[in-house]
Amino acid sequence: MDLGAGEGSASKTWLEGYKNKLETICSDVFEFLEQDLNQRFDLVCAVGFLHHIEDYLALIQKAVSLIKPMGYFFSF
Repeated sequence: MDLGAGEGSASKTWLEGYKNKLETICSDVFEFLEQDLNQRFDLVCAVGFLHHIEDYLALIQKAVSLIKPMGYFFSF
C-alpha cells in the first residue's frame, strides 16, 4: 500500500513490475484507513507526505496495523 503516492515516484517501479498483481485505489488517505479493511499488506509505503499530516503518528499506527506478519513499513 502506497499512502500519499502523489506522482507515484515510489510506486511506479512496483506498478511496472507487478502490474497484474496490484490494485490502484485513489482515495483520501484518512477515509481509506478508516474503512473496516479485511485485507493486510506486505508493504506500507509513506514517502514524502507525512510532514503534511498533523497527527502523523496516529496515521502511522493505523497503517502499521494493516501490515502482514513479517511485512514492512517504508518511509522517508
